[in-house]
Amino acid sequence: MYRAAVIGLGRIGFTMEADSRRPKPATHVGAWLACPRADLVGVCDVDRARVGAAECWPVPPRPAAIGISFSVTAGAILEEEPDIVSIATPPETHRALVEECAAAWVKAVVCEKPLALSAWDCRQMIAACKQAGTRLFVDHSRRFDPVLRLAASEVPRRLGEITAVVGHYSGSLWESGPHILDLARMMTHQEIGSVLGFSEKAAVIELDGSALLTLVAHDAADYAIFELHVYGRKGALLVTDSGYTVAWQDAVDHPYFTGYRGLGPRWYAQGFARSFLAPMAEHVCDVLDGKAEPVSTGEDGLAVVRVLEALNP
Repeated sequence: MYRAAVIGLGRIGFTMEADSRRPKPATHVGAWLACPRADLVGVCDVDRARVGAAECWPVPPRPAAIGISFSVTAGAILEEEPDIVSIATPPETHRALVEECAAAWVKAVVCEKPLALSAWDCRQMIAACKQAGTRLFVDHSRRFDPVLRLAASEVPRRLGEITAVVGHYSGSLWESGPHILDLARMMTHQEIGSVLGFSEKAAVIELDGSALLTLVAHDAADYAIFELHVYGRKGALLVTDSGYTVAWQDAVDHPYFTGYRGLGPRWYAQGFARSFLAPMAEHVCDVLDGKAEPVSTGEDGLAVVRVLEALNP
């Protein structure tokens, strides 16, 4: 049984667990409470009110449950000697906290996205973890989802050569951008190259396979949107509904125009709401057990931050 701790009790750290509409677990606290292979031994936040709210949260009974330590400092939580620490604080605090965890010989750190606010900080965090033997994960949450991982594995066979990618997201670039950029890397199996052009609402980015990734930003006040369309010589992949729905389209003879090809009806592989954080917790335990290689690393976080810096100089 691994000992887990959470630093940061804001939305993704803790408070979204109270959202009745979100699939559970919806937060890092919820994920470690629900994980049968870990005990949550400590949580902390600099905001005493958040710590107090966490203390009042009804913890589900667990046969092997142990007491949870509540604190306003990361140092106090690290005294509990956790094996795994989730860092769910603002990005400007990530580097110091990751380095503090590495210095305490924590076995695994799960850091929220973006990994940091500069590529330089990302590199220092990666180096600190490597020196300490700490596994550094980035919560590009869709990376851990079995449905999306299966879809990514089928892209080369089903789509062939990638010709274009279009991503739609709402919210700020540094909030939603890391997820859409990393999902594009995951689904295309390509690294992100040069930023060819960008404005406040759109960007055109070259992938290393020469296809173009177009990002379109939407106003979150209008509606929430998060979807990725991947086009290849043999068809298209559509990841919609915030990543919950996966659909494929095959290239077929056009029904109306002789001599042309078109995209056929959508074939829906999956389409249901589910937690992305539950498989994250299981995956981290699998890696520590030596049963898997990490699917979302510090290097993945660095790759995304490099693009964010270019888009927001």
